[in-house]
Amino acid sequence: MVTQQQQPAQQATAPQIGQDWTCLGSAAAPPMLLAPTSGERLVQSVRLVDLASLQVPPNISVRACAQRDVDCLAPLTDSLPLDADGWVDVPLFEGFDGFLEITGETIIPSVLFYAAPLSPETEVDRTPLALIPKDQLPALSGATGTPQDPDFGLVVLRSFDCRGNPAPGVSFDIDKDGFPWYFVGGLPSSVATVTAPESGLGGFINVEPGVAVVNAVLPGSSLPIATPRSVLVRAGWMTAMRFVPLAE
Repeated sequence: MVTQQQQPAQQATAPQIGQDWTCLGSAAAPPMLLAPTSGERLVQSVRLVDLASLQVPPNISVRACAQRDVDCLAPLTDSLPLDADGWVDVPLFEGFDGFLEITGETIIPSVLFYAAPLSPETEVDRTPLALIPKDQLPALSGATGTPQDPDFGLVVLRSFDCRGNPAPGVSFDIDKDGFPWYFVGGLPSSVATVTAPESGLGGFINVEPGVAVVNAVLPGSSLPIATPRSVLVRAGWMTAMRFVPLAE
């Protein structure tokens, strides 16, 4: 009697750092609708540091703005300061889908968007957002061969995997004209075409002001990390967006 030899069970291989996409299905989750302000009260926490020194920049103010209030004429919060470690806790509500407006004396003013509306399941983002000092922007953008024009906006995008690690090999796109760049070896580069390990950073220089749609695509695939997002681009400002995977 001939018996078939039992094949050994295949062992699951742990994904490398920044390359865990197991939380994604065949498509990114659909966008959620903005919840009314009467929803559950929640806090959005973020830590801000100076890109050059990694220290807490002085005299920074943060306030929350509704998605459609592009000029933040009716802010949802007062202007809030950073604590000694660079953290700010913004009191908001479930379903908040707007942006944080960040201003200060020494930094490029910035707006920060997130991949999905705020919910009780939203985890605290432990990776600080690096703010660009005004005196550093010419040299940083010049490293790409395309200096930033103050009449246009700077878009900075960052990709994360399912474990919250910066994701390499991700490509970004935008529906406006702009010069693409990716962060390589501590400096922006116009030669690289995907995000580098340990940073997950990239973006676009000299983007026309207005509303832009940005997207992040998985390595070797057309599958987006999250639902493409509409973000606000302002002249002379930095627009920051964090792509965090959305499970089905």
